[in-house]
Amino acid sequence: ELLCESRKAVDCTNLMRSYHQDITSFGDFIAVFRSKSITLYAISNESVKQLNMTEDLNVEDGIFQYPRFSAFSGKYFVHPFQVFPHSRPDQMVLVNHRLYCWDMQDLTPKTLVM
Repeated sequence: ELLCESRKAVDCTNLMRSYHQDITSFGDFIAVFRSKSITLYAISNESVKQLNMTEDLNVEDGIFQYPRFSAFSGKYFVHPFQVFPHSRPDQMVLVNHRLYCWDMQDLTPKTLVM
């Protein structure tokens, strides 16, 4: 049975690797992962809504990790972000990576610095 039909297409451009590895689904969402952004498509009985999860985040200092490192609990969606070190290659530095956690009710992001 067809629940709904949408003219909106899932944007598959600029993926990290390939659509087999960087597009996944969980709950009522299709997730598209790129190195600098994550796009969710919220699927309901009436429509498909595109959500740019990283619109208000500063992600210029690194890249998102591969989709297999994300987690979805039904209420929260969490994904790691790898920060690039700002030093010469011969120096040892401590890099603070980040975990982004979105509340799926209002899409509010929270950040955990590690």
